[in-house]
Amino acid sequence: MRLCSNGLPAPVAQPDWTKAVNGLVAAGEKAHKAAQTKNLDAMLDVSETLSDACAACHEKYRDVDLSGGTRCKVGK
Repeated sequence: MRLCSNGLPAPVAQPDWTKAVNGLVAAGEKAHKAAQTKNLDAMLDVSETLSDACAACHEKYRDVDLSGGTRCKVGK
């Protein structure tokens, strides 16, 4: 079982979690390819995609208090 830093189970069975993870993988691959070109403009082009991919999970599961739900953020 995958646990969050606060010891609660990560919401890996949630469909939107899976979608967010797949989006992060795709964004990471794009960022990796852009980094390999050593072209700043290419990295800037992909930066919003990468930021959006991170936010897809953080906004729902980490940066909010889901009363009674599984969340990864410690504290409120």
